[in-house]
Amino acid sequence: MSKYIRCERFESGDELKLVVISDMHVGSKAFHEDAFLECRQRIIDEDMYVAFAGDALEGKKIDSPHFNPDSLRPRQLDIGKQLEYFCDLWKPIADRTVLFMP
Repeated sequence: MSKYIRCERFESGDELKLVVISDMHVGSKAFHEDAFLECRQRIIDEDMYVAFAGDALEGKKIDSPHFNPDSLRPRQLDIGKQLEYFCDLWKPIADRTVLFMP
């Protein structure tokens, strides 16, 4: 989920464009990758900043009672692979990130 917040905050009249993103759950089949990629491109194209408010990965360990391989993407069954993919996705906007809570 992301939310676009428009705020005139500087005396010069310049705007700070901030997108708040959370609950990506990379690794889950429910992760809406296309929506994230569109949002990421908008951040780049429109010179925005981003705050990430948590839940980057699906992140359930295999020995967790909540681990369900049927709910995960086949190539992202473990946390390490989820993290690696998340980093690849985030890299193009890493320099635009002002807050990150994994």
